[in-house]
Amino acid sequence: MIKQLYPLLILSSLLSCKSKNDWVEPFKFGKPLIEIELKKNEKSNEIFFNNKIENIRLLELKTNPKDFFAASIDKVVCYKNNFYILDKHFSNLAVFDKDGNFIRKIGEIGLNSNQYRKIVDFSIDSIDNKLIVYSNENRALYYYSLDDGSFINKAYINLYGSDIQLVQKDSFFLYKNFSTNDNGRGKGNLYLINDKGKIIKKFFPFDSKISNIYWTNTGFLTQSYHKTIFSPPFNDTVYNYSFATMNWEPYLLIRITSDSIKANKDLHYKLFASKILIDSAASYLGPDYCQNNEYALFTYQSERRIKIGLFHFPDSRLFVFSNKNTEDIYTRLISKPLAITQDNNVVFSLSRDKILNLHKTNSSLFNIIRDANKNIIDSVSENSNQLILIGSIKK
Repeated sequence: MIKQLYPLLILSSLLSCKSKNDWVEPFKFGKPLIEIELKKNEKSNEIFFNNKIENIRLLELKTNPKDFFAASIDKVVCYKNNFYILDKHFSNLAVFDKDGNFIRKIGEIGLNSNQYRKIVDFSIDSIDNKLIVYSNENRALYYYSLDDGSFINKAYINLYGSDIQLVQKDSFFLYKNFSTNDNGRGKGNLYLINDKGKIIKKFFPFDSKISNIYWTNTGFLTQSYHKTIFSPPFNDTVYNYSFATMNWEPYLLIRITSDSIKANKDLHYKLFASKILIDSAASYLGPDYCQNNEYALFTYQSERRIKIGLFHFPDSRLFVFSNKNTEDIYTRLISKPLAITQDNNVVFSLSRDKILNLHKTNSSLFNIIRDANKNIIDSVSENSNQLILIGSIKK
């Protein structure tokens, strides 16, 4: 059952503190605007990928491996008809046009003042026409021109995290991901900071004695069409930052987390060391979420599989893509959703290795996708660059 609800916002009491630096900003509790009963309804809402996504095409990243070679595609931002693509494994960030043609690489790894040591995230400043790279290896921000990719300047913030999002000029949200590696400046899991690393506010407090694992398979901080979105690990609630109240407000409740995970979500060592997360009954939201004004697109784990949910806001309809449908060829090949545009085009990462494996194990299904994308599929090899899948949501 999917319900539309009116928000009820109740301000929590202030946490006690010893000094201003120890203060953690409370966030507002209450019912989210929208609830999705995913756990109850996922089976009845499963659908083949190409029954909901049309105009499907594969796009190979065309580049010389010396310029850009991706081990994975971890983040894509669609901006002015270009794709900004991040590979965290090799710390590569590059720009491609809408046809997959390489335009330029952004920065490079090194020890010089204009070189980063590692990229974990990036954000686009469309007002000042800059691209901002965050490196948690040396806890710094690197600024580049969106026009030609040239280096502008570097700023140390001296804070460690896993994700960063620009929210307004010179202000960022930094997702700490339970890191306490910031010289004891607080235990908030999400910081609002300026471009010098000064902490303006802290949100989502946690106890570092029991919650201290850096999770990559759940939890996210992202930005989609003027909304800054955050969901803590193993949490059903998706929060939206409100500029009106200068606080986080419950926005979307996706009921999927299994009871055993709910009961232990703050006990990180127990989750990590036990079999709770790999149990067949385990279910929880994944690390991938994007949305526009009509749809939310997200990953979650259920039945030991990574599944993809697509939710239509106007009529509260839910669609589920699951790779347990062995004949659903596209769901078997895609890795995760990367972006959704305002005109309802969707972008997914596509596994090169899965294509090669499909060729070996199921020639009939392989030929179906080959017939639709012959030139690209025939060129795929172990030395190929990564691919992305682009399609449009059927009305």
